[in-house]
Amino acid sequence: MIRSIGLLAIGLVQGIALHAATWEDVAARFGCTNKVHASEQAGGSQYIMEFVPQGQKLNTQERMFTVTLVRTSAAEAEANQHTDQVIKSMAGVTSRSGAKVIAFTGYKGNHGPAAYFEFVLNGEYNLGVIQRTGQGIIAIQQLATFKGRTPADADRAAVKAILGVK
Repeated sequence: MIRSIGLLAIGLVQGIALHAATWEDVAARFGCTNKVHASEQAGGSQYIMEFVPQGQKLNTQERMFTVTLVRTSAAEAEANQHTDQVIKSMAGVTSRSGAKVIAFTGYKGNHGPAAYFEFVLNGEYNLGVIQRTGQGIIAIQQLATFKGRTPADADRAAVKAILGVK
């Protein structure tokens, strides 16, 4: 909220029209406009939102876009270390679960460490990114496809674009 207001103020001073993307806007890029779930998890340290295509319901969807927000330190060094831990933890869980890992690539993002991942587990295809999106927040943004469907190349490009990667 504060960051959006700050960006709006900068845009107004510079005479630029700005539209801050919401999590709903991001999910809509993947055809998932129906928010089917939103709740705090892990004692309030995480907030999860799940979106499916309009007209589809949870557990019968063909695809789902999930945003998991993880609280982290406001201090840069601690937040970077925590982000590294989240990336390593997800990589470890993915490989230990028997998933077919297609990609798990680390990057240096605008707010420290970041990663792109792509894997298949139990017929569910997942691709996404892990990154700090601002002070005190780590975001895991993930597209999953179901029922034997695989993400399109455009989906991969859009997920990678979240990190600024081609």
